Amino acid sequence: RGLGDVYKRQIYMKLKYLIVLLCVMTAFVTMSCSDDEDEFTWHEYKLPVSASELNCPIDEPVLVNDQAELTRIVGESANPTKVDFNKHTLLIVKSTIYYGIKKLNYGLSYSNGKYILNILVRRDITAVVTDIAEAYVIPKTYDESSIELVINVD
Repeated sequence: RGLGDVYKRQIYMKLKYLIVLLCVMTAFVTMSCSDDEDEFTWHEYKLPVSASELNCPIDEPVLVNDQAELTRIVGESANPTKVDFNKHTLLIVKSTIYYGIKKLNYGLSYSNGKYILNILVRRDITAVVTDIAEAYVIPKTYDESSIELVINVD
């Protein structure tokens, strides 16, 4: 046999290795996907009014589980976007910041059976009192103790 045969055999071996690797990767990706309905999924909800117009307590997470309660919080004339309250809860947090805001970062996570809403406030040198609010659609819950609010000022 000549060098050409050895070279062809090396190409076939590399091709076999590549095919096996692709099959393993495909299997891994397919098995790691889940159709479990209990997965933690959420999305941001755009409030139809400014934070100062919300009728809810300050620095306390509010769980909204029906359209009437949402209308009470945002007001009759606000015409809030509908939420499927059979499957979801609307989490609203309102806070008052006593300095100028350069940037706000929000993040929602789920760990050990708790929703953790992190708000990072990067302040500037001005002294302005500002109300802020954030809302998220989360899986259905009535347990207010399952919500933790963390506000960090930088």
